[in-house]
Order: sequence, then structure tokens, then C-alpha cells
Amino acid sequence: GGGGRGVGQRWQATRRRASFLEQQTLEAGTRLLEEAMNASQQGSPTKFTYKSDKKNRQSYVSQQAIEAGDEDPNAVDDEGLPLVYSVERIATFWDSKPEQLAERWSRFLRISTPFVTRFFFSLFNNRLWDDEADLAKMAVDNLTELGPTFIKLGQVLSIRPDVLPAVTMRELSRLQDSIDTFSTEEARSIVEFELKRPIAEVFSSFGEKPIAAASL
Repeated sequence: GGGGRGVGQRWQATRRRASFLEQQTLEAGTRLLEEAMNASQQGSPTKFTYKSDKKNRQSYVSQQAIEAGDEDPNAVDDEGLPLVYSVERIATFWDSKPEQLAERWSRFLRISTPFVTRFFFSLFNNRLWDDEADLAKMAVDNLTELGPTFIKLGQVLSIRPDVLPAVTMRELSRLQDSIDTFSTEEARSIVEFELKRPIAEVFSSFGEKPIAAASL
């Protein structure tokens, strides 16, 4: 009895703080968007305000490859995006494309806002556990639409029972190997472009049907 009352009291306290939390969250989101838009207009949308060691601004794999002479640290793709991870070089790339950066922010907000709104609706109406399955499915659909980086985030969370409940983890597990596929023709063209030769010269066989689909 006493334990039940204690849980109930804590839940009531959480609900009383909910409106304040929502307000703070919305205000923080508004400030972040304003800062991003202002930075875009000022020509430096990715300006960093923190300091860190140079080694922490480049992936470990890239560091090792460069030290071994196996990788060109200045390599870029067809659009000019650095192929070797570097915070400064990626920031410089996006500083030159403020319109595209603003477009990405807009897309992120368009996709994520309905989920955030639904989440808070469930939270404030004491329906979070009742709506958990629907919210988890909606979250996975959003992560999939947002792309590989967000899919990877979902994959990481899908194996963290210390962070998320089982229902949500099961839904997130779809991101491990069951996301939407793209055509075999597109896959073949990507592989051939990367290898700079026909697939038949490299592989003895190349399946027409994907075994699984995920973000690596």
C-alpha cells in the first residue's frame, strides 16, 4: 500500500513538472533553430564553440590509415564532402552550403515534430505505457526516414535494455536488419562505382535478392 502511494505521489509530481518541462523543451528547440538560422545567414552555420584535442576530431580508423600512408587525408567525394572524418573539414564543407544546411534542419523538424508532439501528448495524459508500441513504431519510421546516421542511433538503442523497455527495443530491432531496401540495380551500380570495375570481375556471384537491410 505504502509503496503504491509513493509511486503515485512521484508520478503526480512528475506530471506537475511536465508542463514546465514541455515549455523548457520548446524554448530550447526554438533557440537552437534560431541559432542555426542566424549562423546560416552569417555564413558560418557550423561554427564550433568548444575546444578538443585534434585527435578527437578525426576517427581512429582514419588516423591509423593516414599514419600508415593508406589514405589521403584530403580526399573528397564527388560533391566535395571529406571522405576522411574531420570535424573542421566537415564544418568547412557545410559552411559553404548554408541553404542545404537549413534545408536539412527543416527536413529534420518536419519529420520529427509529429513524433515529439505525440510523445508529449501521451506523457501529459498518462498514456505513455498504453501508447508505447505505437510510439516505438512511429520512432522507428522516423529514424528510417531521417537516414543512416539516425538508423545507427536506433540500432545502438535497440540493444540497451538498461535504457529502454522491451516493447520499444523489439520495435527498434527492426533497424538491425529489416529496414526498407533499394533496388538490386542501384546496389550493383554503387558497388561497381566504388570498385571501378564490373561486379563479374570481382565476385563469382552477386545475389539479386538482399539477405537483409540495415545501416553499417
